[in-house]
Amino acid sequence: MIRILAILSAMFLSTASTARPLEPLFSSPDGGEYEVSFDADYEVHGVSLEALRNLTRSEQEQFVQSEIVPVFDYLFGPLTRREIGSPKRSRDVEANWTKIRTVGERILIPYHYRGTWILDRENARGFTIPIPLNQETVFTPEWLNCTDSAPEHRTRFFYWYFWDPRRAGCDQKEGVNFTEVKIHIGRMTVNQDRSFPEYARMTGKGELKLTMAFGYVQDPARPKPETDMDFGVSQYREFVRAFRAQWGSTLTEQPILQSEYPTPSNPAMVIGRRFSGILNGVQVTMNIVVNAGVDQIELFAKSFAHDHDDVFAWFGHSRVGSGFDATRFAQLVAMNPAYYSVTTNYQLVYWAGCNSYSYYTVPFFKFKADASGGRDPQGTKNLDILANGLPSLFSLNAQNATIFTSHLLNWRNHSSYQTIMADIKSAADNSGQKVLVAALGDEDNEER
Repeated sequence: MIRILAILSAMFLSTASTARPLEPLFSSPDGGEYEVSFDADYEVHGVSLEALRNLTRSEQEQFVQSEIVPVFDYLFGPLTRREIGSPKRSRDVEANWTKIRTVGERILIPYHYRGTWILDRENARGFTIPIPLNQETVFTPEWLNCTDSAPEHRTRFFYWYFWDPRRAGCDQKEGVNFTEVKIHIGRMTVNQDRSFPEYARMTGKGELKLTMAFGYVQDPARPKPETDMDFGVSQYREFVRAFRAQWGSTLTEQPILQSEYPTPSNPAMVIGRRFSGILNGVQVTMNIVVNAGVDQIELFAKSFAHDHDDVFAWFGHSRVGSGFDATRFAQLVAMNPAYYSVTTNYQLVYWAGCNSYSYYTVPFFKFKADASGGRDPQGTKNLDILANGLPSLFSLNAQNATIFTSHLLNWRNHSSYQTIMADIKSAADNSGQKVLVAALGDEDNEER
């Protein structure tokens, strides 16, 4: 199985995220960001006890990365299904090679895990959670009963994201296929009480540029965004209607064609609407697009690294971390530096897809830090991110986009991140849904 982001190079993700004090990079209405640790065993298959004991230090480190680390992906299923939270994909792992032991014919290596997780505060007192003994023990004869029932999810590729041995009919047993570990909760990141988008930096140049991008639930081979019944694209159309009703009398509207993006497959296809004009004293350009024949990372890359929009938001699939893979984005920039560049301008990104806190935070702050030439070493001065710590429903996309853009376009009201997030949470609550939205990078913002 391809482990998205676990294979990112060291230039994007540090495996020692908890070796330094936690900075105040976080704010959430219901959640907290915590240091988390647990102890577990890894069951070795296909390697003898003697061979394990003769591994060099370099070989031990390689074993940890290639064998033990992939198991941590399986934390997502129990964490998100039980609405507890989700882990960042950076962590420390220490295998205790001096205490390898055998239990019958089984070889077990004890290890210690340390990481940073977003957790619902109700679960921040410690809890237990299952983790596989290795990547093979979870493929039992009835493994399909241990995953989601949707046909497109019942694959080996998606298994780690939906695995949970508590599912009805799952044939997996504690101590045989998985172990139940006690999660120890450590320090909490400083949670910002009141922080603001840097409205003055976004509007100080006399203009405000935004892109709201939507995704299909099912990526179609022949997209027709104006008529498709797909639930994701219907949310795009619903938001266009809502935006037009609220701002259409003030702003002019024109179509956005696929030809505006590199390598279009159908240049004449309308994939969005552009609204522009003077609003609250600044020149506003609002692009509303859908990934019809244009991959979602290309929608992001053009907005973030070509147009250098002040705001980009994505309302669609995270693709379990592959939708906006940092390595792929870096490749786009490196292969076409005349078209793409990471700016030192202040930008705000709202990743409104599933578990985006885990996937799309650390590496994108790193891009901003690298672009600053040392003036913004954490990357947070010129970038703020709103992200989700739980799965996000498509049914909330148009609603969340409306809340988000209303606050930003009414920028003279000076809404705080806490107000924006509270409104997103309240709207979800009213729909009977749970969100765990968080703001990151806001601790060094100048506006108060």
